Formats: sequence, C-alpha cells, structure tokens
Amino acid sequence: MKSPFPFDPLEDNLLGKILAEIAESRKERDLLKKAVYSHSRSTEFFFTPNASKQVVMNTFPVQLRAWIEAKDYSKLKKELSILIQGSPDKQQNPSMDLFMELAEWIITGFEDIQLKLEILNLFTNNQYKIEQKDIEELQHKYEETLKEDFENGK
Repeated sequence: MKSPFPFDPLEDNLLGKILAEIAESRKERDLLKKAVYSHSRSTEFFFTPNASKQVVMNTFPVQLRAWIEAKDYSKLKKELSILIQGSPDKQQNPSMDLFMELAEWIITGFEDIQLKLEILNLFTNNQYKIEQKDIEELQHKYEETLKEDFENGK
C-alpha cells in the first residue's frame, strides 16, 4: 500500500499560500502555521485519495450552498470541521486539502463577509486573527495571481 502524500495547506493551495504571504509580511507566518496545524492530531496533513475526493467534491458543494443560502453557518462549520479534523469516530480521515478547495470556492464565490470570516477563522482554528481587511487583501492578491497566471499561460 502506498503511503499518503503530505499536504501543506500554506504551500499546496493558492488561498493558503497567499494567506501565508500576508502573514509573512506581518512577521506572523509562524503564528499562522501554528494556528492551522493546531487542528491536526499529528504534525502533518495528507492529500485525500482521488476516489474519496471525487465523491466529496461531487456532492458536498450542493449541501454547502444550501447551508450558506439558509445562513446556517453552524452546520456549515461543523461539517467543514470534520473535513479538517476527521470524524470523532475516525471513520473519516482529515481532508485539509478538500477543506481548502471548498474554502477557496466559498471565499471567491460568495459575497458575505461574515461567511468568509467564519471560514478563515475555522481554517486557523480561531487562533490567528482574521479581519475584514485581511479578506479584502487576500481576495485582491488572489485575483492578481490568477490574472498573472492567465497572462503567462499557466
């Protein structure tokens, strides 16, 4: 059996990478990393196997959208927490990579600032302060990066 491939949410995902750059500019990268990794029972996260990933990514966005439209952020955060930490009964392994993809979809696809704050504070386990100005900077840098990549044919 192949061993799982490590996943670093602050390096292997564009949203995480940009958030890490923002924290670095404030000399807070270590604080951010400590906050993000406070979720893990170990010192690292791993990529989710493709078969499991396809199931979640084909079904979960529909349910997330329903909770967002109903403004049921507690249910949304509960389910996303299970992705980050795994289920308490250990039936579902942690899937920080899936959480990051869904967080990126939420942050770039919905306008509600409170929702975005909730998602990013969930990502940092409420141990790293995220404010509205951080979200605005994150979105600006995210759009700039996508634009540069598009112009450079990436």
